[in-house]
Amino acid sequence: MKSHAVLLIVSSACFVAPAAARADDTDEARRMAEQMVKSDTIEFLTDRKFEVDSDAVEGEAEAVDPREHVKVEIKDLILVPGHVTLTAKIDARIHFEGTLKLDDKELDVEATGTISTEADFEADYRFEDGSLWVDGRMTDAEFEAKILELDPDELPGGKRTAEQLVVKELERRKDELMREVNGWIRDQRR
Repeated sequence: MKSHAVLLIVSSACFVAPAAARADDTDEARRMAEQMVKSDTIEFLTDRKFEVDSDAVEGEAEAVDPREHVKVEIKDLILVPGHVTLTAKIDARIHFEGTLKLDDKELDVEATGTISTEADFEADYRFEDGSLWVDGRMTDAEFEAKILELDPDELPGGKRTAEQLVVKELERRKDELMREVNGWIRDQRR
């Protein structure tokens, strides 16, 4: 999976929170935010394939039944007039087929697992003439991977090695990914 896809999904949170600010209480705002982020995530992942091309992994990934397997949790939501701070955790089940490069050796692999992204966002917003104006940005992200199925299962280091490779690649590209997500957020305002 192109690792930026995970962050693009979670960046929709910047647009959810201002709408939730109109909710009567924090619980309702959190519920609204979770529903909207989940809906956007499912829409983004449905019927998409992602090319993976890094030093350690090459292949193609796609979401496994997003309607069933996408989980969203708003970990933190702070609403003040004109500003929101939000932390969202999104889990998506992903299936990968490709080549893993370990110790100058290439190995064909197939894996299914969950990629989790916990991302922090800030957004300044205001309502003008019935329209919402948002200036959102991602400020941080953390990644986890959990491999559920792996073939061949005799991969050196097993599932743990595959999980570490996924997280390492996401962390290596984190600054680049955040710039890309923030550019995408700016483009959504237009």
